[in-house]
Amino acid sequence: MADIFYETGGVKLRRKITVAELETVPEAYRLAYGERGHADGDLVLSTRAADYATSALAEIAELNAKIEKLKTEGPAKVEAAKKARRDGQVESALHRALTKARVKPGLVEGAIAMLMEQNEFELEASETGKGFVVLARTPYGLSSVDTIVERLVQGEEGAVWLDKRSAPSAGYFNSLLSGMKERR
Repeated sequence: MADIFYETGGVKLRRKITVAELETVPEAYRLAYGERGHADGDLVLSTRAADYATSALAEIAELNAKIEKLKTEGPAKVEAAKKARRDGQVESALHRALTKARVKPGLVEGAIAMLMEQNEFELEASETGKGFVVLARTPYGLSSVDTIVERLVQGEEGAVWLDKRSAPSAGYFNSLLSGMKERR
């Protein structure tokens, strides 16, 4: 005796049904039934179409799960990306200000970490509309990055941070004098 039922994706479908029985078939599988040259008017199940419907339903379920995951994790990922971008801009501004203030190259990363720990930073759109201005919220109010770096290097331990200026070479002044004599 041939199988009366065909099972796909946990759903048992009858291989042959009447038109009236089509209402009892799950909606996603109704298109899998059709008249296949039977004169009796019964509908016959296309197993390929039923398998296709099963794989389509599985794909829909997978996509719905991904959508739900994005709904829950998406805002957190966006917030993390914004924070990383903001921190990157703050670190970049601090690095520029510390380099401009002649902080020793080996201490720049430590100074950045210390300043980021001691202050809260805010980004404001620049007046030109291109880029951002980084401001530090300190006990004194909002300050520019240059100002907090200046306080660091001019404080009690400021000399520790600064790179010593190298003295001009012995021939530097002689070259200046000879250059002045040549102009005469």
